[in-house]
Amino acid sequence: MPLTYREVFQIGLLLLCVPVQYFLSSSPQSDADKTQALVRLLHDMKELKESWFSIAAYKSLWYNIVAWFTQGKCTPSSFRLTFVALQDFL
Repeated sequence: MPLTYREVFQIGLLLLCVPVQYFLSSSPQSDADKTQALVRLLHDMKELKESWFSIAAYKSLWYNIVAWFTQGKCTPSSFRLTFVALQDFL
């Protein structure tokens, strides 16, 4: 039976809570320091989401890949040369 999005989110949240709880409980800091660390962690997670899991990030990634191919940096001959060099190495 396939998992639904809600179930995947719940499992991900549970798996994420354990390291966060360990991080907050293992460091001998005051409550204010722990709160600041948690706020910083949430801010970093938000930045990660925006930089990796957004349409703009994927557009930029695919634009760079297509530009790499169309600018001649990746040609069939370069693949052949790489394969020949790999055979010589092995």
